[in-house]
Amino acid sequence: MIKFKDKTIKKLISKRQINNLNSIAFISSPLQMICLKELLFYKSINNLKVVIVNKNDYDDNVNQIKKVAENLQIHISNIFIHNKRLSYFKLFFKYALRKENILILGAYYNSVFYFLSKIINYKKLLFVDDGLETAFIGRLNVTNEFLTNKIFKWKYPSSRMHFSAFKDLDINYFSQNNFLFIKKRIKFKTINNSIFLLGSNFIESDMLTFDQYQYYIKKIKNRYSSKNIFYLPHRREDASNFSRYGIEILKPEVCFEVYLSLIESLPKCIIGFYSTALITSKIILSENDKVEIINVPIKFNENDDERKNIYNEVLIKNKIKNIF
Repeated sequence: MIKFKDKTIKKLISKRQINNLNSIAFISSPLQMICLKELLFYKSINNLKVVIVNKNDYDDNVNQIKKVAENLQIHISNIFIHNKRLSYFKLFFKYALRKENILILGAYYNSVFYFLSKIINYKKLLFVDDGLETAFIGRLNVTNEFLTNKIFKWKYPSSRMHFSAFKDLDINYFSQNNFLFIKKRIKFKTINNSIFLLGSNFIESDMLTFDQYQYYIKKIKNRYSSKNIFYLPHRREDASNFSRYGIEILKPEVCFEVYLSLIESLPKCIIGFYSTALITSKIILSENDKVEIINVPIKFNENDDERKNIYNEVLIKNKIKNIF
């Protein structure tokens, strides 16, 4: 047996062994896939496998994730369909006690991802953003309804790191996500005179009725009556709803951030309803102050003041104003 007396040699061999280990990323939304690409653009990760986790093997969510991955040249290793509680047993037999260098999770408040963090043997745990939920960490408990919260105490290790676009949060930052990869694609685009209205699935989620949501749509149409307005539906919106808004529909195959990088010219204004895409667009277009980004404040049916306060704080930090 060879014995290494030189500590430097030992460290080099140990580092090489760690680098040769596989790393794995679990992704469940198009935005998570973009954030993963931005992470890999910031720092390369060896031997990375990317797994999509979704409730169905064929729906708009998984299709859009695939299209985004294709556009960003990310290879998807596997798609895991999680639609029943028995899926946890399948996850256990497939991933339990696996040794990974880095475990990358696309969402903090995701019961499947939390379960995976408990059964996989990893050296480093790293999160990317999934919407505005990163801003909820330590402030808003959304885990009470999860099955895994009843089995495990919902607590990630304190050594976890976050690659996040959100500023000044009480988290351990691996680095700030400034969307440098998408930014370089958009750098020299011109501005046209159109309005992009980003849709939300409030009706489908029973947060607003059709008439309530239509009320805000009409107010926006009246304010920008002289402009060309295009409605971009959320991937979970039903066509039976958004086809009745009386606005021209744009339905990209990819999520909004990638779509901005594909179109010939940028809109004059981007409007959304507490949408994460407003924040990501503000960061991506930070060097272009000619594109106006505006939020539409919504009054929801349920009393959700704490969540709304967090949203408003994030909007203020990113200098995004309300339309009225």
